[in-house]
Amino acid sequence: MDFRLIVEMLSLWNVPAMWVDSRIYFDVKTTIAKLSSEKFELTEDDVYLLTWLTKGLNKAVHSSFKKVPLDQQEDLKLKLKLIKSFEEFLISKNKMH
Repeated sequence: MDFRLIVEMLSLWNVPAMWVDSRIYFDVKTTIAKLSSEKFELTEDDVYLLTWLTKGLNKAVHSSFKKVPLDQQEDLKLKLKLIKSFEEFLISKNKMH
């Protein structure tokens, strides 16, 4: 599965102001960067963190869905499908741990 768009969306969504502790921001950034590698290993903590972030991203995309013009809703539908596929990937990874 190609995670480039997920990596891009999570990277744009992850901003230092989200975190009280700046170390968390850098941990999140490092975890997201792992997805850019052709082959990557995710720890149980990585899977938990990515699951939490992806749920937030999903909520953000859903909330913007009704606020955008109809022509942009198709793009958001595709992104929501990709997010759902990524969530399913994370669920399967979580079962492995």
